[in-house]
Amino acid sequence: MAGSEINGAAARGTLNTRLKVGQFSAADPNAPTDVPQLKLMTPDGAAWKTLAPGAVFNDAVNLRAYTTGGARLMRYFMFSLVTVDASGQMADLRGGLTSLDPGVTAPGEGQQDSGLVSLPAAGLQGDIYVQVSALDFNYNRVAYLVPVTLRRSGTPGAVTAPTGVAAVAYTLSERIGYIMGVGPQGAPQGSNLWVSVSWAQPASTEGLTGFRVLRAAAAGGPYTQVAFADTAQCSAATKRCTVSDNTSTLEADRDYFYRVTAVGAAEATSDAPALPSTHTLLPFRPQLVSPAKDSLGADLLPTYTLRTNAFATGATGARFTLRTDDVFTGAGRLTMPSVVLQKTTSTTVTDASSGRVYFDSAGAAAGNVVNYDAATDLLSLPHSLDRVALKLTPAPLQANRRYSWYVHMGYAYRLQDPAQPQSATNPIVAYAVYSDPDTTKVVPGGVTQSYTDVYDFTTRP
Repeated sequence: MAGSEINGAAARGTLNTRLKVGQFSAADPNAPTDVPQLKLMTPDGAAWKTLAPGAVFNDAVNLRAYTTGGARLMRYFMFSLVTVDASGQMADLRGGLTSLDPGVTAPGEGQQDSGLVSLPAAGLQGDIYVQVSALDFNYNRVAYLVPVTLRRSGTPGAVTAPTGVAAVAYTLSERIGYIMGVGPQGAPQGSNLWVSVSWAQPASTEGLTGFRVLRAAAAGGPYTQVAFADTAQCSAATKRCTVSDNTSTLEADRDYFYRVTAVGAAEATSDAPALPSTHTLLPFRPQLVSPAKDSLGADLLPTYTLRTNAFATGATGARFTLRTDDVFTGAGRLTMPSVVLQKTTSTTVTDASSGRVYFDSAGAAAGNVVNYDAATDLLSLPHSLDRVALKLTPAPLQANRRYSWYVHMGYAYRLQDPAQPQSATNPIVAYAVYSDPDTTKVVPGGVTQSYTDVYDFTTRP
């Protein structure tokens, strides 16, 4: 179906499930190629007025956008608040997607309207920009950048320097489109990398007007402002304040140092970290090796081998959960125990739940249940690993049967000091996510990344 997409559908028992599909031409040569025209508005009492350059907002930014001129069907409107640093780079970008339901407006009929959109202005003040972009179904894109002023109603007072500053970088194996949801942490469109920065919630917020998040490539600086926040980003449950560094200047495989400044009548900045706050990882893409794709005559107790590609990303280790499915029935799913491959003082493979050691490069080879070859980066796991580890008879696959195997869940991670074991003082500071499709996320932050390779094979007669 050209120009349409189905992400999934489910039918349960006798319950009727209806699926609405919008059918539109993909890159229709007869469709207009001129960019869409938008009208940007802001509330004026019970009415609306045009958003003019230099408009003043107090505490919140409320907007609306709708199409004008030749009517057309839009994929989305994207609203953002933007700050620009001295070099001209966008230093902070907040906003959200306003998705549109194609079923409510037929192509070429009427206007499409976002309705009232309230943008998160927490921590921002002074001269900023409103950015509104839109895309129609023939992939014509338009963007508006309007300078505005944001005033804060709070009275500034004395503040103290933030403490407990921490950072966790996230790299996804796929780049993100505007339509793909990525959970509360958020990442900019066209990106697969962002950093979640957090710090201890202050005991008192009296006199506090906001926080400025600073980043540098070295502990001594220079530090550049990359995000704003205020107490709206603080959680009463965790006693932590959290904001994302979504700037386009982030690069993979880099050390970054973060500091946070509390802003009031004056400013107070956290201490410079002794170690990098995070090290951004390259995308993580493990490669299935055997049983090979579409192979025949596989053993009934196969050994599953994959090239991890974890340490090449800059990671300290990786976690994998393998699955084997019966291709014809969809039943007989075998989920292997989740294993952790880690390289610190030695290279080990352990059970992610129990901590049972399956492999240790510093131990006797005879005691290893699985194998990891550092020279080739190949990790080999026996079928029915949990039973093999307990010295029980493994349950074989059926003969002359087609199966598929894949990495159901997998991510690489990096410790703050990669040479030392994980501890409360040596936490995970970066993730590279390959696949994390379960409802309960393994990776903190609620990241959804469901891409994975699947290899089919047929067992011997």
